[in-house]
Amino acid sequence: MSPTPLEKPDKISRSNLRKTLATAIIITSAIGALLFYLTRIYVINQAERKIQDLLLAQKGIHHYVQEVMLPALYSYKDQGAVSRDFYAPELFSSSFITRNQHVFYNKERVEAGLPELYYKLAANNPRNPVNKADAMEEKLVRMFNNNREIKKFRDIITLDEKKYLYVALPFLENQKQCLVCHGKLENAPKQLQERYKGAGGYNETIGYIRAIISIRAPLEREYFNTYIIATALLSGAAAIVSLFFFSAQLKGLVKKRTLTLEKEITDRQRAEEEVKIINAELKSKNEELEQIVYVASHDLRSPLVNIDGYGRELGYAIEDIRSILAGKSLETALTAVTPVLDDDISEALRFIRTSTAKMDMLLEGLLRLSRSGRAALKIESVDMNQIISNVVASTEFQIKENGVEVIVDDLPQCQSDAVQIGQVFSNLLDNALKCLDSNRPGMVRISGEIVDGQSVYCVEDNGIGIDVNHIDKIFEIFQQLDPAQNKGEGLGLTIVKRILARLGGSIRVESKIGLGSCFYISMPKENV
Repeated sequence: MSPTPLEKPDKISRSNLRKTLATAIIITSAIGALLFYLTRIYVINQAERKIQDLLLAQKGIHHYVQEVMLPALYSYKDQGAVSRDFYAPELFSSSFITRNQHVFYNKERVEAGLPELYYKLAANNPRNPVNKADAMEEKLVRMFNNNREIKKFRDIITLDEKKYLYVALPFLENQKQCLVCHGKLENAPKQLQERYKGAGGYNETIGYIRAIISIRAPLEREYFNTYIIATALLSGAAAIVSLFFFSAQLKGLVKKRTLTLEKEITDRQRAEEEVKIINAELKSKNEELEQIVYVASHDLRSPLVNIDGYGRELGYAIEDIRSILAGKSLETALTAVTPVLDDDISEALRFIRTSTAKMDMLLEGLLRLSRSGRAALKIESVDMNQIISNVVASTEFQIKENGVEVIVDDLPQCQSDAVQIGQVFSNLLDNALKCLDSNRPGMVRISGEIVDGQSVYCVEDNGIGIDVNHIDKIFEIFQQLDPAQNKGEGLGLTIVKRILARLGGSIRVESKIGLGSCFYISMPKENV
């Protein structure tokens, strides 16, 4: 069984659904990758900001030691409160203080459930070996000294198959007071020389960056957070994308269903209109058929009654002839029969022939009426001058017999069927010839013009005219303009109206008693 109109959109929607789902997955995957990338950048940037804050805090400790503690200690030395040779890293070394402060910081982190952070004040020329820079840190020390515009270094490195965020900042540039401990070995405090026997940490210059603050932070927690946040964002994005696409799909399906329903409604309305038209046509045909049956039965019964009556009269006449002939001589019989033959029989035969001819005319008219609605049409551009010329030529005998003057103007062309439109004008001309006024010479004029895009023709005569009360009835079946004249069966104008309706044309009449009539025919104008 073939699918109904409402089933087809469902099949189409399932196909579109698969396409929509595939598109949604692709777009969601792209969005997911972008969200993961952006989230990773955000999370790492946040981690870097925390590390940078720690580095800046430690750098602040160095500043405090260099700019507050050391000047105070040197002042105490100058005042004699502290020996000039006195040196203790717990009081004089900012790197020692910061390194130990970081040990306590990591201890607090572990107690808080956080991983330790690697910290190192890395130098190429350290006094304490614990501060010796590795290969990467040595390069960074040189980089910061060679390009003072670089204020920070950041990278993600892998150690023991684990990811770390590595951040390095340049340490403080050497100031004049720094050279007390980092200048010439012989000028350094005696206790410093005794504590650190090597040559590391000496012979440095003012403005040189002798070390970098180096921190590594594990990224496991950050990556885990990245996955959590990216997954959450991806889920939201997937939901939004899915809702968007399915909303579009639903709108498309609703639109298709709506169009299908609208088409069904339109088709149903069109079908209902066609049914109404067919019903109206059937009603009209039935009414016409009833009228034909009624009128035909009446008009056909009249000649049949005449034939029956005069047939009986003929029978009576024959019986009379037999009575007259009985017992008479031939000469006497002929003399007696002659009046019967001349009067009764001749009259009966004449009326029988007349009634038979009328029946034949009625039956021929009904046949032409039935044919007028069945003929196939060939609509084309019609040369009306040629059509009317043929019609006039076919009626030439009747025209001459009645002494009628027929005038034909130059006529516009129209879109029609040549045979059918010719039948229309033949019937109208025949109708005009039947309605002549015997008191004056007959005249028929056929003219035409273009009016409002229509080819309008007029068949005008100077005949007896039509009573205004009968104008609406002349196109009905078996309605004769002058029944007293008995010149037709009353079907010519009915056939004209039926043919014009099929051709897309129309007809109307204007008439005055004693002055004549004008039949106006409107047809579609010729296509240019």
